[in-house]
Amino acid sequence: MNSQEVESYYSESHGSSFDNESLQEVKGKKCYICGKSSLFQLKKICRFCNRVICSEHSQKHRKKPGYDIPQRICTSCEEKIVIKEIKEEIDKEIEKLGIEIMQGKLLKESLKLETVSKGQGIEELLISIEQEEKTLKGLEEELSKKLKDEAENGEKIRADTEFLRKCLDERIENERVLVVECNGKENQLQILIAEEEDLRNANLELGNQISESYEMLKESVLKEELVKTLCQRCLAHIET
Repeated sequence: MNSQEVESYYSESHGSSFDNESLQEVKGKKCYICGKSSLFQLKKICRFCNRVICSEHSQKHRKKPGYDIPQRICTSCEEKIVIKEIKEEIDKEIEKLGIEIMQGKLLKESLKLETVSKGQGIEELLISIEQEEKTLKGLEEELSKKLKDEAENGEKIRADTEFLRKCLDERIENERVLVVECNGKENQLQILIAEEEDLRNANLELGNQISESYEMLKESVLKEELVKTLCQRCLAHIET
C-alpha cells in the first residue's frame, strides 16, 4: 500500500486527511505509544491527535466538537484531557473556596463592627435577661409554694372525703338494718292486727251469745216469776 492509497483509505474511513507527520506514522503502521506494528493498525487512528494507535491504546471514545458521535481517542490524549478537566475542576473549587473565604472574612468584619456598635444594646439586653430570669425565678418559687399548699389542701380534702365516705357507709348500713327491723316489726304488727280482728270477732260473737243467753235467762226468770203469781187453774192451763 503506497502513500496515496493509505491517505485515500484513511480519508474514506474517517472523512479527513493527515498532515505529513501523521501520514508517515500511518505508513509505518506502528502505534506511536507502544511501537507495536500490525497491518490492521491503519484503522486505529486517534481522532484528537491523528496518530496511529494499537487496539490496547484505542479502547476509549470521547465527544469531539463537530461530530455527532463519540470519536476514538488514544490513552495519551485521554489522560491529557482528563488531567486538564481535573485541573479545571480544581481551579473552580479553589476559586469558589476563595470567594467563600472572602465572604467569610467580610461577614466576620461586619459582625465585629455590628457587635461593637451594638455592644451597649447587648449589655442592656443581658441586664434585661437577668432581671427577667429573677422575675421568672420568683414566679417559679411562688408557683411551687402554691402547688405545695394545694397538695396539702388536697390531702386534707382527701382525708375528709374518706371520713365522710365511711360515715355515709355506716349510715347506709344502719338504715338497711333499720329497714329490715321495720319490715320485721311491720309483719309482727300485721299479725297482731289480724289477731286483734279475730279477738274482736270472737268478742262480738261472745257478746251475741251472752245477749241471747241473757234474753233466754230473762225470759226464764220472768216466766218463773209469772208462774208464782198465777193461780193453779191458769198455771195448769199454761203447762198444758
